[in-house]
Amino acid sequence: MPKRRQSEPSTDSESRKKSKRDVEYKIRLRADERIEWEAKARALRMNLAAFIRRSVNRRRVARVPAVNIETNRQLTRIGDLLTQHITVVQTALSKGQPVNIDLNVLEELAATIKQTRREVLGIDTVESEEDLT
Repeated sequence: MPKRRQSEPSTDSESRKKSKRDVEYKIRLRADERIEWEAKARALRMNLAAFIRRSVNRRRVARVPAVNIETNRQLTRIGDLLTQHITVVQTALSKGQPVNIDLNVLEELAATIKQTRREVLGIDTVESEEDLT
């Protein structure tokens, strides 16, 4: 009779999403190298650590156009306002007050805005989104 397996271990990507980056790795650079790396990271609108991680892991490091950055800011503001409306609708519903707005429509719109922001910035995974912060 085969042995019963215990719970499946989480995949690498799952554990990476949950874990905090708490290990430092120091490297030595010449001053001109550091200036060059920082300039490249700044041009890509990334911090130096994210730029190095993406470069070392050979992930695509794409330049995000300025228009996309501004579009992302506007979408963020819209998303924030939408979140506030969702909270108001949820509060009203929980108190039994009548609401003329379909909560599902608001939530679907919020999800669409979030996905559009990710596409505008060229982010395709949660891990990549964390790299930009």
